[in-house]
Amino acid sequence: MTLAFRTLIFIVLFCFSSIVYSQEMQETVYDTKVKTIQFYNSTNPLESPIITLQSAQTLTLEFDILTQEIPDLHYRIIACDKNWNKAQLLQQEYLQTIGLLEFETIQHSINTTTQYIHFATEFPNSNISFLISGNYLVQVFDDYTEKILFQRRCMVVENLITIEANQRRPKLVEIMDSHQAIDISLLWEQFPISNPLQDIHVLVQQNNRWDNSRWLDKPSHVYMQSMKYTTEPHNCWHGNAEFTQFNFKNMVYAGEYIQRIDRTTNSYTVLLEPNQIQTYKPYIYRGDLNGNFLPSHDISPNDAATVADYATVLISLAYRKQWYDTLDIYVVGGFNNWLLTTENRMMYNDTLGQYTASLFLKQGYYDYALAFVSNDKKHIFTHEIEGSYYQTENKYEIFVFHYDISKGYDRIIAYQTIQTKK
Repeated sequence: MTLAFRTLIFIVLFCFSSIVYSQEMQETVYDTKVKTIQFYNSTNPLESPIITLQSAQTLTLEFDILTQEIPDLHYRIIACDKNWNKAQLLQQEYLQTIGLLEFETIQHSINTTTQYIHFATEFPNSNISFLISGNYLVQVFDDYTEKILFQRRCMVVENLITIEANQRRPKLVEIMDSHQAIDISLLWEQFPISNPLQDIHVLVQQNNRWDNSRWLDKPSHVYMQSMKYTTEPHNCWHGNAEFTQFNFKNMVYAGEYIQRIDRTTNSYTVLLEPNQIQTYKPYIYRGDLNGNFLPSHDISPNDAATVADYATVLISLAYRKQWYDTLDIYVVGGFNNWLLTTENRMMYNDTLGQYTASLFLKQGYYDYALAFVSNDKKHIFTHEIEGSYYQTENKYEIFVFHYDISKGYDRIIAYQTIQTKK
């Protein structure tokens, strides 16, 4: 083999390796039989999947598989950099594990029209612990076929510097009624930061949505041991509107925003009240779950994981399509992790003059919104249908990343949550 040929092979392998490591690890569901994925800090099923390094906190992952036979499922955990590319670390550098990662809870559904298997696990545990902070991707796979069923993101954080943050009404006239400004100050004394402009990266996320998370790369003020981010409109988000809600934990009586519930021998159908365009209507307060959902059962709420049934939920938007409407409309929310799929895309019915969607959901409480979606599916515009208001209550999460040059990974050195108030 000539030197030139060996050099060519090295270049090809290097480029291939770079491509592999530069692929962003998205949250995705590959198997349509997977339903009702919940991934959260174990203290509260409505919390984000975030824990503090070397603490007693744990993460809970649970989901259903619409099948009667129990598949042989396991999960793996992959470390990622701040941009969700696979980190160039060996597993033993970020994770301490013993054997395969298994699900401790595997249960059949009980007396439901739709049969399913419920899986759940809680970690860190005696078999697994995190060694470093940062971004992580959890992949659930079939051990027999090695097929990945779905993958979800989680984060392990440290509290090495201080975050001070508050939400306010923007001062810019053009967005003061529709947006919310998030002012952030970072303060450090003991943690060494030699070049804060280069070494510090701040990410802000609204309501656990990755589609509208944003890097604040340009601080408005830089001091010896602190930085501030207060420049509008870079620190501003659409306030959007309070989420539309419904709950069908009871399959006998139709709750608020539900027209009726139909039952056949082996299925349920839930018909919701039609939605209307809200863009130019005044702000209305509704206590919501910030876009989240919570499986529940009216009679046995503590056993909802296995006794809650599934139903086809019919959602509609009373809006006659115009010639200039070129974007698709989707039903979005935490119930499917804000993913854009065939199931939650609304179809236009010209006879009825409305958009409709059919979702297969587990009994419980649900928040959702209707949104126009860009043709490249990278932008979700709920404000175009639901409206956007500075008074809306939202949850913002702030992450501060710092690259550890000695170990070659992105640490999360601070984390803070703020809940906006109207």
